Amino acid sequence: MYYVIAGAEAYNGAADKDAATKATLKAAVGVTSVNDTTLKITLVNPQPTFLQLAALWPIYPIREDIVTAKGAQWIEAGNYIGNGPFTMTEWVHQDHMTFEIDPNYWGTRKSKLSKVTYKMITDANAALAAYKNQELDMSGVPVGTEKATMADSTLSPQIVRNADLTTFAFEFNTKKAPLDNITVRQGLSCAVDRASFIDKVRGGVGKVALSWVPPGMPGYDENLGKEWDFNVTKAKSLLSQAGYPDPSKLSLKFTYADTASNGTIAQFLQGQMSTNLGINLTLEPMEASAFQAYVNAENHQWAWFGWGADYPDPENFLQTVFSTGGGNNHTAYSNPQFDALAVAAASELDNTKRLKDWADAAAIIANDCPFVTMFYRERFLLVQ
Repeated sequence: MYYVIAGAEAYNGAADKDAATKATLKAAVGVTSVNDTTLKITLVNPQPTFLQLAALWPIYPIREDIVTAKGAQWIEAGNYIGNGPFTMTEWVHQDHMTFEIDPNYWGTRKSKLSKVTYKMITDANAALAAYKNQELDMSGVPVGTEKATMADSTLSPQIVRNADLTTFAFEFNTKKAPLDNITVRQGLSCAVDRASFIDKVRGGVGKVALSWVPPGMPGYDENLGKEWDFNVTKAKSLLSQAGYPDPSKLSLKFTYADTASNGTIAQFLQGQMSTNLGINLTLEPMEASAFQAYVNAENHQWAWFGWGADYPDPENFLQTVFSTGGGNNHTAYSNPQFDALAVAAASELDNTKRLKDWADAAAIIANDCPFVTMFYRERFLLVQ
């Protein structure tokens, strides 16, 4: 994400170079300290989202002298130095962390809290029990208990829900027949009942997704993708147009990382294909790392994916995910019109025009259906 910095790509790829060459390439990287409070970064071309990129975790500042002196212990309480409003005063591994207000905090807005204790509880049911026993101020809700929590007269008023800027979808490999046919993809999108998925698989938590960019993100369009919403009659009509008057003749295989939750998702899709189209969908569970390698090699036909925001801009949801050869393009999708818009938007400093380019790009994606978008994830918490 940072190759827009002058010299960054050349230096980052210099692992096999000799020491003198590395030193030269390092000196050419466009990052310099002007004075004690000013950092100057030179870009190879305009990038309107660079300030958002600069706020991300890959380039959080850390104290080199502390890392050098403390080694692997630099992250421990008493050693770690951050620049936020709190300082970590205690870390009991696998149990809890304690943070207390930092009197040296540079910001003008001070926290109303003097101390925060972050409990490390890996068992969701144990966390909920602690919450009910007044030992926690906040807790998640165990998967599968969402409906019961919403129906609980004591807990339901304590539920806090909000958009999570995350989209999940059944993504096609658009180079694998019959999914290389856009009309087949559109037909399959119309054959999946997303509302039923949220109700039966997600416990009523989430929002139906008909396009990729989620609500709460600039560029979200609630009308985008509606033509490919659940409609079995339309699904059969589209598949017939694509040369499959009998959809059951379609040969489809769904690959997924073999976890309990993914198994439930796979079975839901299998049921939808069977009930709505008479298709016998083959399920192919794989060990997680093997699944990742399989997908990276573009051997899959149909698989389950999610994408969460790194930064709140449509660029982050579209550029690397759908550009031809994009680093996160798992659909093998390629459309020259989309690519041209993505290239133009990436350096467009007129924000109105930039967002219009991304909106047009998102509309192309929605029409080409390289996926069956399923749901936008929600945060679902209990707060005392």
